[in-house]
Amino acid sequence: MGEILAADVWPNNGVLIRDGVKPLGFINNGDLTLDATHGLGTFWKLWRPTFMKRHDIVAAKAPDGVMDYHNLTYDDGTFDVVVFDPDYKYTGTPPPEDERYGVLASVPKRWQERRDDLLNGMVEQTRVLAEGGILMVKCQSQNVCSHFEPQEYEVWEQGVRKLGLKIVTRYYFLGSRSQSFTDGRVESDDPEGPPTGKPRKQRNPRNNLSCLMLFRKPKRWKMPT
Repeated sequence: MGEILAADVWPNNGVLIRDGVKPLGFINNGDLTLDATHGLGTFWKLWRPTFMKRHDIVAAKAPDGVMDYHNLTYDDGTFDVVVFDPDYKYTGTPPPEDERYGVLASVPKRWQERRDDLLNGMVEQTRVLAEGGILMVKCQSQNVCSHFEPQEYEVWEQGVRKLGLKIVTRYYFLGSRSQSFTDGRVESDDPEGPPTGKPRKQRNPRNNLSCLMLFRKPKRWKMPT
C-alpha cells in the first residue's frame, strides 16, 4: 500500500496542486484545463497539465491571450478542469497584495460588487466545463465592514444550489499573519458607502483560513431554473 493522503497545511497553491489535487486524480496531465484567472500563475509553479489555456484581463499575465472570466469565448463544455481563482478579497490591503488579488485603489468597488463578480464568474466557468469535469474555486470567509462574511458558504451555495454542481472536497490553507491597520482603501462603516480614506483599528480576529473548493459537473447537467 502506498502513502495515504490526509489533511495537511498546504503552504501555497503550487504545492497543493502537485501534492494534494493531482495525486487523487482531480486533475491529470491529459485533461484540457482552463485557468482564466491566471495572474502570477501560482497554481502552476511546480506542475501543470500539458493541455492548458491560461488567460487574464492583464496582457502580461495572459500567456494565451487576454480574456474576461465573465465572458469566455469558448464553447459550452470545452474543458475537463476549470480553475477559478478570482479577486476573492472583498476589501483592500496594503500593496503589493492589492495587485495580486485585483483590489486596486484605481478600481474602487463596494465589497458587494466584488462578491457578485465572484459568484457570477462561477456561472461562466460552469458553462465551459464538460459534464463530469471538475471546477476548483479559491475562496476565503473574511471580515468585511466589521462583520463576518461567510464567502466559503456563499461559494458552496452558488455551486450546489444555484448551479446544480456536486461538491467533491475542500482543501484548506492556513496562514499566520498579524492584522495591520488599513490604509484607507477599505469600505466605510456604512456598508453602502464609499471608502472613507480613514484608517481603522482591528475589531475582529483576522481570518487566515482560505479554501480551494472542488465541484463536479454532473452528467446530463442542466442549469437550474
